[in-house]
Amino acid sequence: MTQLKDRYPSFGADPTQCKDLAAQFPEKLEEMKNIWFAQAGKYNGLPLDDRSTSAVLGEPRPQLSEPRNEYTYYPGCSEVPEAVAVNIRGRSYKITATVCFSDSDSEEISTVPAIQGMTLSVGGQLHQISGPMDLSQGATINIDGRSYNIKTVVEKVQTLPAKVLPELNQQVKGVLFAHGGRFGGHSLYIHENQLCYVYNWLGQYEQKVSCPLPENPSGSYLFSVKFDKTGTDEQNSTLGNVSLYINDRPQSVIITTNGMSLRSYADKAPFKTQPGKFSLSGEGLNVGRDGGQPVSRDYESPGEFEGATIEQVVVYVENDQGETNTDKEFAGMLWRD
Repeated sequence: MTQLKDRYPSFGADPTQCKDLAAQFPEKLEEMKNIWFAQAGKYNGLPLDDRSTSAVLGEPRPQLSEPRNEYTYYPGCSEVPEAVAVNIRGRSYKITATVCFSDSDSEEISTVPAIQGMTLSVGGQLHQISGPMDLSQGATINIDGRSYNIKTVVEKVQTLPAKVLPELNQQVKGVLFAHGGRFGGHSLYIHENQLCYVYNWLGQYEQKVSCPLPENPSGSYLFSVKFDKTGTDEQNSTLGNVSLYINDRPQSVIITTNGMSLRSYADKAPFKTQPGKFSLSGEGLNVGRDGGQPVSRDYESPGEFEGATIEQVVVYVENDQGETNTDKEFAGMLWRD
């Protein structure tokens, strides 16, 4: 705070605070100022943050772990906020999803342990609970200050192995990886028997590359997209080439922008990525779904993946970002406006 104007408004008699009473009550004004500074010191409110908005939103914040070149995410994880998710801005990167398809010839049956119930003895009284359940604290058995004994009943039940859990011949579709949303983000997904990758540049250019899936896939597959940085444009957007890979083999791709087919490429297509964050808040990173507004027009939220099993998604980033300019990053976040 560069200037502190001494003002003393009367909130009771003057709820709109139009009448300045600083000159009339100078002692009260000084008392209120001293109270404010005392409370600010007590609760670590000083020094006051006089940075610009771009600096507040753009400068790096303390993280639990140091930035690295490889990030691994698993299906079923909570949405990862952009502040702690992998940062691909201005960089080359590669996203690889490991997917296990159903084996139509497999009839293997396995057994797994399952909880059938439990008995709880408290103060000589026996309580029996059948099957898994979730009880509120008010409805549970009170063990406070008592001796107790818990026994669980576990039996083996037959089940299909994890790799054949999806229904046989079920259409494989949905989001493998998504980060961002309608007004900026990128997504790797399967749609209409095609492996697709979309980079949505600020909601204005929905750049998409796609290639056919293998016929009758069985077992584990690696589905990858790679962005190789080549430079920047006058808007500070990063330019580069995008390639799709299946089991580490480059695929011929078709590129479209905003739903209009442009041309096909033997192994890579030109893309550009935005300079700023995908959003000011929300629209984090997801695996197996797109929880917010969809990145691509090909699916509706949440676009949950089905028909096969995602084992993991690994994101690799290169250290070719160059010098970070927080003002330009902030301008990039608001470029569409």
